[in-house]
Amino acid sequence: MTTILHPLASSHLGLWSVMVALSMTASQVQAQNRLAAIDSLQPWTGTLVREFQDTSLIAVSPDGSKLCLYFTKHPLMTFTIRGDSRTSEGGSVQGEVLNVVETKAWKPIYTSHHLRSRFVTGSFFSDSEVLYLETVVLSSSSKDTQQFLVNVRTGQSNEHIRHLGPSDGYIGYIALNDQTLLGMQSAPNEADVAALILAELPDFRETARVPYSVPAAVMSKSLYQGAYPVVSADRKTLVHADGHFLVFRRTEDLGVVWTRSIEPELFGIRRLSITPGGDRVAAAVLDFQVQDRQPRHYIGVYDGHDGATLARLSLDGTEGLAISPDGKLVALGSKISGPRNIDLAVGIYEVASGRKVATVLHDSVAPGRYQRLVANFDVIQFTPDGRYLVTSGNNHVKIWELGGCCERAQPKPGNPERK
Repeated sequence: MTTILHPLASSHLGLWSVMVALSMTASQVQAQNRLAAIDSLQPWTGTLVREFQDTSLIAVSPDGSKLCLYFTKHPLMTFTIRGDSRTSEGGSVQGEVLNVVETKAWKPIYTSHHLRSRFVTGSFFSDSEVLYLETVVLSSSSKDTQQFLVNVRTGQSNEHIRHLGPSDGYIGYIALNDQTLLGMQSAPNEADVAALILAELPDFRETARVPYSVPAAVMSKSLYQGAYPVVSADRKTLVHADGHFLVFRRTEDLGVVWTRSIEPELFGIRRLSITPGGDRVAAAVLDFQVQDRQPRHYIGVYDGHDGATLARLSLDGTEGLAISPDGKLVALGSKISGPRNIDLAVGIYEVASGRKVATVLHDSVAPGRYQRLVANFDVIQFTPDGRYLVTSGNNHVKIWELGGCCERAQPKPGNPERK
């Protein structure tokens, strides 16, 4: 029997606690001073406007007006794997809360105590009013998914339980438009995605299915599939990694708009980010499987209409990556090891020049038994309206105001591939 300890990830859940005052501990002040010394020649463009402790970010609404957050005092999960391959999740979700918070007043407009597991993902539909949530419930005898459709204004919700048998592959869903979901289906007992599907609510009826891998990627036989699909805020396009290929698709029919290959001698694409209208794509390419040991790495920025290379920056985005709505900035996570603490910082760079314009400190993780386990980013994301940069990691969330340095990007007119 094996027991695994795992931190809550970007799309996983936790327990609501009080919004904290914008004060820093002594160790945080010291870390901020270290960053200030490093970036003394860089102009400052970010201001911390809100901080939520004991929480992780689940989703940002397409219009940027809402954050879905999950609050927990117990961010580490344990999984017990028995000899018969049965898996169970340790710990209780009692007292843990999911909230949807409006960025205008920074107050919850929706609260739920009814999720059965902390292993949760979520996304908003294009109207920014309806939220799709799903949890994976692990027990000694079964593996089920709990699926919720929630109107965050009215509080009305519908729940669906899907029981997974030993031969069933897991399907994770992302909300698109109206009653349509994008599904990512894996083969039984496999982590890689085998197919993309479109499903319609309320019965999850499948309306389209395509293989996840494009023919060129199948021929390359890469061992690393890479970053999972990322959907644009307008819910019209998506991008995903497929071995040594970047694949850009329409969501209406899952048709491929373009593919682009990376160098075959490199390991693969670790992270992806896309602008709200799908006009720009940023990819973090890595050289080696171990994230903190990268001999070579770069950030590629590509035109969403044809895949043309717009910029190639000699920067490391393996710890976190986000592209601003106007496509002019990228935010990259980094871990800075000090004598005792590990600082989680985000550098903000101009795409055109590669110049760093700011560094913000997300957290300073003190020494402890699980220091290296929890000293990681869950999510780094610009809100689609361009007002904020949201950083999530080590069980708390910070929201930074960027002073209007980026504007919401709109799809370019006249593109025959985009509807």
